[in-house]
Order: sequence, then C-alpha cells, then structure tokens
Amino acid sequence: MMKRPYKSPLEHGRTYEIITVGDGRTLPQHFDPEVLEAFKKVALDFVDIFHSCQD
Repeated sequence: MMKRPYKSPLEHGRTYEIITVGDGRTLPQHFDPEVLEAFKKVALDFVDIFHSCQD
C-alpha cells in the first residue's frame, strides 16, 4: 500500500470491492469488461505478491 498525503491507503480487499461492485463514484461499468474479468481472475495473485514482498 502506498500512503498518500491527501488520503489514507486502501486495503486490497476494499480496492477489489470498489472495482468489482462500486462505491458510488466508481462502478464496474467504468472498466472494459475484458479487463475487469482479467482483474478478477488474478486479484488473489496480487495479494500473494504483496505479502511476499513485505519486510
């Protein structure tokens, strides 16, 4: 996660939820359907990579 001075970082699960379900500002329809499906297929791989890169 990257900390930004203007907002708090989001956990992967929350980010996944925003992209796949929406949050009122971002909706799944905003993404190319093929890209969205590809993201869903590899989302857990990103979690594994994140955890393997922790200090």
